[in-house]
Amino acid sequence: DALAGEDLTVRRSALRILAAQGNPNAALPIARLLDGSDADLRIEAALAVARIADPRAAAPVARAAETSAGTEQLLAVWALARMADASVVPELAALASDPGRPAGVRALAVLGLGNAPREASRPDLVTAALYDESPLVQVAALRAAGMLGSSEAADDVRLLLEHGRGTVPFAAAWAL
Repeated sequence: DALAGEDLTVRRSALRILAAQGNPNAALPIARLLDGSDADLRIEAALAVARIADPRAAAPVARAAETSAGTEQLLAVWALARMADASVVPELAALASDPGRPAGVRALAVLGLGNAPREASRPDLVTAALYDESPLVQVAALRAAGMLGSSEAADDVRLLLEHGRGTVPFAAAWAL
């Protein structure tokens, strides 16, 4: 009830208490705050949902990942990525493969694909992300490939080890 009340101070206090407890049953009520009008409360709610990482909150978090921007969007994608559940893979796949999304969004979505259960993940999209124009997305894809433990991308990873830019070769070495 306190999360849905009119008093913003009470809502913020309730959010902080529930977030500190980390109770998975609080994830969905907290995630509903992502639709609210107060930007600071939305950011705190996204952080809390990411920490709790309960897939029952996936629908409002996915909506925020699609419709928000900046920090709020990054936190919503991070929350989806941390859920490590097959139910969030379609949303993560859509975010990871959309070249119109910011590199940070694509990178977090790719990490989420690496964090998903192996049978539900999309190693094809992780491999495709190895060739993204952004080194940030490439590093995330290398980390995801390593998390999946897949040998499917080994040749691609070796190529980035030899020809990657910046920190990409270091991430490629780790992935191998």
